[in-house]
Amino acid sequence: MNTKDLHTIWNAPDNSRLTTKQYTVRLPIRVAAQLAALSEMYPRKTMTDLIGDILAAGLDQLGEDLPTKNVGEKPIGYREDGEAEWEQTGPGVTFAQLSRKYLHEFESDESRNGKAKSPEKGSHDPVKTKRGRKSKQ
Repeated sequence: MNTKDLHTIWNAPDNSRLTTKQYTVRLPIRVAAQLAALSEMYPRKTMTDLIGDILAAGLDQLGEDLPTKNVGEKPIGYREDGEAEWEQTGPGVTFAQLSRKYLHEFESDESRNGKAKSPEKGSHDPVKTKRGRKSKQ
């Protein structure tokens, strides 16, 4: 998800899945004011919707921006477009791996508790692979 997409998302029907775990945070005044402004601009969206979408967009961007480093002497393969794929290491890879781990844990918890909902339409894997991308150092 990209922050550029939020306006479109907030004007569309909501089909999101929520975790059973609840988070409570205190916000800086400026952030609270910005959320209040968005809440007034998009009255059909709850504060949970707004904060969740903003966090999702920010975390997706963070995952893309965290540094990675290609390792090995040779590529591990080649994509269809001929671009080399390298094994990678670094915070970007660790974040993606841990995100997948916790996603599976939360989905398993939902299934065990009988609270699993069907996936949202047009949903995407929140953890994007870093393979095949150029190293960020």
